[in-house]
Amino acid sequence: SMGAIYSSIVLGEDKRINSGILVVGGGSIADIVTDSKQKYIVKYKKDRMLKENLKSEEAFRQKMKEHVKVDPLNYAKLRSSSEIYFVMASKDKSVPTKYQQLLYEAFGSPVNFKKYKKGHVSTLMKAHLSDLNKYSNFTNSKLKK
Repeated sequence: SMGAIYSSIVLGEDKRINSGILVVGGGSIADIVTDSKQKYIVKYKKDRMLKENLKSEEAFRQKMKEHVKVDPLNYAKLRSSSEIYFVMASKDKSVPTKYQQLLYEAFGSPVNFKKYKKGHVSTLMKAHLSDLNKYSNFTNSKLKK
C-alpha cells in the first residue's frame, strides 16, 4: 500500500538501502486514486470532483495526472530487480491489481515474487503472518558481509 509506494520512491533515491520488500504497492498514482474502491479514497475523489467542478472520473484522472509529479514508476527503473521482493494481490480493489502489475514490471519483474489470490487487506495479513521467514531470508541474503 502506501508503505510500498513510498518505499519504491526511497529505493530509487537512496542507494544505501540494498533491498526492499514491497507488499501491494502500485504505480501510476493518478490512476490508483481514480480507480480505487477504498472508501477514504473514494470520498477524497468525490470531494475533489465537487470542489474542482469535474464532471467525470476521466476529468478527475486528467487533473490528477497534471498535478502528481512524483510516481513510483519513475523510480523503480533505478533499481535492479534482484534487489526487490514483490508481493501482489490479484483481487485488490484498494490498489487495483493492474497498477501493482505496472510497478512490478517497472522494477523489471523481480523473480522474488508472490501473488496471492486475495484482496488488499487479506494479502497484507497473509504476507505478514505467513511469509516473514521468506522476507527475512531475502533481506539477510542482501546484507554485505
